Amino acid sequence: MQETSNRAIASKVDVYPNPSSGLAFVKNNYKEDLNISIFNPIGKVLISTNLMASETLGLKDRLSAGLYLYTIFSVSGEAIYASKLFIID
Repeated sequence: MQETSNRAIASKVDVYPNPSSGLAFVKNNYKEDLNISIFNPIGKVLISTNLMASETLGLKDRLSAGLYLYTIFSVSGEAIYASKLFIID
């Protein structure tokens, strides 16, 4: 049951455009606050921040060209969803 709930929450978070040419956004369309962490390919946390309900976070000039991994967490710290973000020149 929890997996279905996590999928429903994950479907409410948009990371776009992906791939991006340097200006990417993370939008929390969920009714509660969430957290996002963005990692480089070796696992170093580059960005870790709270996303309030209905907030959009701009990533302009915060990430150089490359492959990044991101994880969406509940405020209690449970990992809800993980995927990749591509930044291209």
